[in-house]
Amino acid sequence: MRAWPLVVLVACAHSSDVSTVEVRKDDLVIGVEVIGELEAVDSTDIKPPPIPDMWDFKIAQMASEGDEVKVGDPVIAFDGSEQMRELENMQNEADAAQEKLDKKRDDAALARRDDELKIAEAEATLRKASLKTSTPDDLVASIEAKKVVLDEQSAKLALDSAKQHAAAAKRSDDEELERLAEKATYAKHRVEELQKLLGKLQVTSPRAGTVVLLGNGQGGEKHKVGDSVWRLEDVMQIVKLGNMIGAGIVDEVDIAKIDVNQHVTLRLDALPDVQLHGHIQDIAKSVQIKSQTDPSK
Repeated sequence: MRAWPLVVLVACAHSSDVSTVEVRKDDLVIGVEVIGELEAVDSTDIKPPPIPDMWDFKIAQMASEGDEVKVGDPVIAFDGSEQMRELENMQNEADAAQEKLDKKRDDAALARRDDELKIAEAEATLRKASLKTSTPDDLVASIEAKKVVLDEQSAKLALDSAKQHAAAAKRSDDEELERLAEKATYAKHRVEELQKLLGKLQVTSPRAGTVVLLGNGQGGEKHKVGDSVWRLEDVMQIVKLGNMIGAGIVDEVDIAKIDVNQHVTLRLDALPDVQLHGHIQDIAKSVQIKSQTDPSK
């Protein structure tokens, strides 16, 4: 609409001074307040990590609403104190199990060398006895010959006993070593699992965007540090503010002031200094009572 300038003369009382003020004819802009919620068309939900047998999470740290984040930036951390205590206990258990395993290996190695020495001594005794039995009978007395035979038999029994003892001790040591190795392996594996789990409790942003906190289902309040959340519950969103859609409410008396495709200016609670611009896409065909306690429409 074209504006036409108009000059107005303003005379001040008790003065001869005259001032001029330029008046311009233009469109009258009337604002209508709209209250509602905006939703990003392009957004990524952030929820607790998928950890087996863990269903409830407690928020320990989180980014503030409106923060701009990049890929890989930390956005929320969940409490891992229980897992940290288990990690410390398992680390101590793993160290103790490895220490017992190492000691058992050393003891078993010493026992094998001791058994080998006893077997070698028994074999030497048997060889000496065998040499005596191979001596012609006419060179030794009959009684002495019988003694030599008994000595040989005794040496054979001693050798068999030494070999059987060595074999039994080795089987026992191998079984003990296997048990200790399994315990040490489990403890070490559990420590690695807990370390990875604690790392998963630190959630980073999968994309660049703006942090928007979501309601916790309790009166519409947004999630905050200290809240407990379910493993499938969305805690926040990383959104791209360039493309958003919203649902707004206006009073019935102002409905005539708005129209489809009309320009709107929006502000977010999280970013009060930032103005977003858009247009009205659709207007409902009916009105509703505002609330149970407020009969206005």
